[in-house]
This record gives sequence, C-alpha cells and structure tokens, in this order.
Amino acid sequence: NNLTTTNSSEDINEKSEISKFTMSSSDRTFTKVALYSAVVAGFAYVGYKVVKESINKWKPPQGNGKLYVRRLSGSDILLENLENAFSNGRGEYRIRPFNVKERIKDLNLQALQFADTVMALEKPSPPGVTRSLSSTPLGSPKHATSPVEFRVSCPERLLQLREEELKHRLQDMFHKPQKLLTPYEAKCLVALLHTEEVDVLEKSLVTLLKCTAFSDNQKTLRDVKVLRQLQRLLIHRETKIKIACIKVLANMALNLENQPYMDFVIPSLVPIVLKTRNEDLLLNALIGITNLIVLDTWIKQIDEPFLIFISGLILNDKKEIRLQALKLLANVSSYECMINLLLKSMVLLSVGRRLCEVENEDEILRMTTVMANALPFIIEHLDESMHKLLFEKGHLPEMKKKLYDLMKTHPHEDIKKNSRICYMAYKPM
Repeated sequence: NNLTTTNSSEDINEKSEISKFTMSSSDRTFTKVALYSAVVAGFAYVGYKVVKESINKWKPPQGNGKLYVRRLSGSDILLENLENAFSNGRGEYRIRPFNVKERIKDLNLQALQFADTVMALEKPSPPGVTRSLSSTPLGSPKHATSPVEFRVSCPERLLQLREEELKHRLQDMFHKPQKLLTPYEAKCLVALLHTEEVDVLEKSLVTLLKCTAFSDNQKTLRDVKVLRQLQRLLIHRETKIKIACIKVLANMALNLENQPYMDFVIPSLVPIVLKTRNEDLLLNALIGITNLIVLDTWIKQIDEPFLIFISGLILNDKKEIRLQALKLLANVSSYECMINLLLKSMVLLSVGRRLCEVENEDEILRMTTVMANALPFIIEHLDESMHKLLFEKGHLPEMKKKLYDLMKTHPHEDIKKNSRICYMAYKPM
C-alpha cells in the first residue's frame, strides 16, 4: 500500500507539470494573435481616415459653410437675401468691403516689388539689359512673379476682366494731384487706352499727360508699352483723342530714354501737319515734332517737302502757329547736317524776307536764331553759287539795314547777338 501511494503522488506531480507547460504555450499564442490583430486594425483605421479626408476635401461644404461677399457701394445685397439662400439657416456670412480687397491687393503688390528690388540689388544684371523693378512675367524672376498677374498682363484682357475697377481707379487718379504711379496703376491706364468709350479714353490720356510730368512715371509707363498704344491712337477717328495723344507724346519726347522707342512719331505727325485743317491739331503736331528733334535721334526723318510747308506756316494768320513753326525751324537749323536742306528748300530765303516785315519780339528772336545758326556754316563750307539762295535780288540792302538796326538798338541781348552774326555774314555780299 505504501508503494502504491508513492507512485500515485508522483503521477499527479508529473501531470501537473505537463498541464502548466501546455497552458503557458497557449497564452503566448493568444497574446501574439491579439497583438497582430491590433496592429492590422490600427493600419486599417489610419488608411480609412486618410481616404475619408481626401474624399471629403473635394465635397462642397454642407451646413456651416462660409460665404465671402465683395460688397460694392450701391449694391442691393442684403443679409436677408443671403439667409434665404440656405434652407437650414446655419450659414456663416462675412461681408468683405471693396476697399479692404483693394488694400490687400496693394500690399501684395508692394511685397512683390520689395522682393524684386532685393533680388535686383543682390544679383548684377547682364550688360545691355535694362534693370526694371516692375513685376512682369518677362522681366522678373519666376519666383517673384504672380501667376495671376501673368494671366491678366495683356491690356485687352485686363480691360475685359476689370473694366469697372479700372474706371473707378481712373476717377481717383483724374481728380487727385500728380503722383508717382505704381506698376499696376500704369497697367490700368494702358489697359483703358483700349476702350471704345471716347470720354473714358480722353480722360485716360489727360491723366497720362499729368503723370508724364515725372520722369519716373515715364519709365514705368514705357515698361508697360504705353508708346505702342499711343501710336495706335494717332489715327483715331476723334480729333480730340489725337490732340490728347500728341500732347502725351510731346511730353515723353523730351526724355532721352524714350527717344529710341519713338521712331514712329515724325512719320505719323508729318501727314497730320500736311493735311489737317484743324488749327489745334496742327499746333500740337508741330509741338510734338519740335520736342522730338531737340535731340538728333530722328532728325534725319525731316525731309525737304515738309520744310517747304513749314516755311509757309511762318505767314499763318494765327500767331501761335507762326511762332511754333519758327521754333521747329530753329531746332532744325541747329544741326549742320540739315543746313543744306534748309537752303535748298528756300527756308532761309523765306525767313529773311519775313524778318524785314515783322515786329513781334518772339518771332524776331526765332528768325534771327535760324539765320545765325545757318549763315556761318553756309559761308564757310558751301560754294558761293549757293549764296544766291539766301536772298532775293535787290532784297539784300533792306535785310542788311534791318539786321544793323536790330544789332544796335534792340533791347533783347540774344536778338542783338544773333543779328550781329547775321550782319557780319551778309556784309561781304
């Protein structure tokens, strides 16, 4: 019995050890399965959230959507009307005033200009390339150019998209004193030159005329191709538009930097001078040509038929036209390359004949200037056979007497000096 009892207790202990080993192995298996299930569930949940957010991003907002409205003055938009647009009545409305939007746009433009300025200062521009601080698709680095501005950079496109805004800006600029233009304001003015409304077009040109009093504005306008649009307007059907356009060109002609881009001015204005019967248009065309030939860039475009016509204008009934024709001739006579042409076109003969008849000081000053510029060169460089083109037969004594009187008695110093030069040139004849 004792032996049997001992064997039974050993069997029980052995079975207990086997049972413990079996239970420990099954617990580990269960733990692994639970862990793997949790990891898979986590990945599935994250993937579900990502897919759900990407899908919902393209869905229109429901319920608590926000509506931004640009409210213009005089608009009939009412909050009651907006509330009726949402049946659930839970919409959130924010009215954005027009002037706030304009201020945001100006600040963005200033930020672009600042970035462009910094890059222009830090990076030397290559030789022969004009450094411009305006933000344009062709002149600025890609990362400083707004794609929105590139899309509306074409003036016609800008006019189509923002006509009311441009007219609103024009009203402000038209009534305010002269100031420096921003590149965007310059683009607005150039865009308005494409309008078919004559009143708006005239007001735009008058505003341009005021702005071109500043050389900085002229550079800004030149960068946005204003000269190309002015060339197109020189053949406009309305006379007042032509006059306003010529006035702007006359202002810009005095700037040396504009001269290379103004090759079209004289060929466009000469036909106007030769054909028009409108005295105001004629006078402004003469002013435009006179200002352009202050520099010698395009002086070769003046030809003999034009000079013959101008010599006839010094007999015009209107004093302003006579004086402006003489100013033009005075500018032409300051170039030695044009003196032979003045002689052949009988301009000097006409001026000398007119000098003996006129008493107006301004006209006498311009006439003696023309003759004093031309006569010394003619006497020194041209053959004596050409001298007969300076005066009519029997007219020389009268001209000498007139010049002598002016030289001795006239109070104006420039007239006295010019008369002395002319008298000394005529004296040996």
